[in-house]
Amino acid sequence: YFGMARGNLPGIALARRVLGVGGAQPAESDEPGDPESPSPAGSLDHPGLRRAAAWFYAAEYVWRYQRTVAPHRRRGRVVLVDRYVYDLRESPWPGSAASRIAEVLVPAPDVLVLPDAPDDVIHARKPERTAAEQAAIQDRYRRLIEERPARMAHVVVDTSGQSADPVGGLELAVISAAHGISQESTSAAGAARS
Repeated sequence: YFGMARGNLPGIALARRVLGVGGAQPAESDEPGDPESPSPAGSLDHPGLRRAAAWFYAAEYVWRYQRTVAPHRRRGRVVLVDRYVYDLRESPWPGSAASRIAEVLVPAPDVLVLPDAPDDVIHARKPERTAAEQAAIQDRYRRLIEERPARMAHVVVDTSGQSADPVGGLELAVISAAHGISQESTSAAGAARS
């Protein structure tokens, strides 16, 4: 997990508790929170606090990339991450310089994958948001893919169908994009995997 919610930078959970902001997870929880969900512990309404948080998160992304991702990349390993530095564009200080700096310091992914479905299907899966909020979030993800920020490939995977193995199609799309497999081969491999 490479999103903002986990708060892996030393001291971020303590800072959230002291300031009474953010959605810090309980110490015994190892599950990431959702950075797009409203925070029950308060908000970052103060502009100075929002700016400071954006820079803190930017530093966190750089630190986590260097600590977690880069060593594996140097060894030639494949690293799959859930979310990426692009999340910082939206929160806690939308459009901040911190986001732009983090995107320069954290290398672009080789392959960027967007699991996508019609807005009503996504809203049915995540009813804690309004349909308009969910549609706006997914639209931002779609626009990110249109920017083509990844180094090698950009993949949109239709996740609207019901499948016994919903992650299988996503895994297959990532592997296919990384290895340049044609769509015909992908379909055959998908059938063989079933």
